[in-house]
Amino acid sequence: MVLSILLAFLFAYSLLPQTSTSIHRSSIRSQWKGLNVIHNENSIYGNIMVVKSGEQYTFFTDGVPSITTPVPDISFIEDFVHFPMLFHYKPESILILNGGAGGMIHEILKYPVTRLDYVELDPLL
Repeated sequence: MVLSILLAFLFAYSLLPQTSTSIHRSSIRSQWKGLNVIHNENSIYGNIMVVKSGEQYTFFTDGVPSITTPVPDISFIEDFVHFPMLFHYKPESILILNGGAGGMIHEILKYPVTRLDYVELDPLL
């Protein structure tokens, strides 16, 4: 009986705004140990986490890196952009869905495209 009352009290205490915020921050520090987390927010599409390393920012969507800026992994971006662009005779109109801010737009603009549309699926990003 006493244990049930104690557990009910602890549960009610954990629902207080200061306590739940403290638990949430502690959980983030534990999950992202050793990384400088500068922002964490939930959107209707998932969790967005921004980690800073030096002057570089990495945006994680549900724990998966999606955008790195200002200096992305250039070799990956070049392979990702140039191979498809080389297979098209004369690319004029390009549509990028998600992830273009990580260097992809810069690489595509090396070609004589007349139109480049970029859509980020999550407006929070």
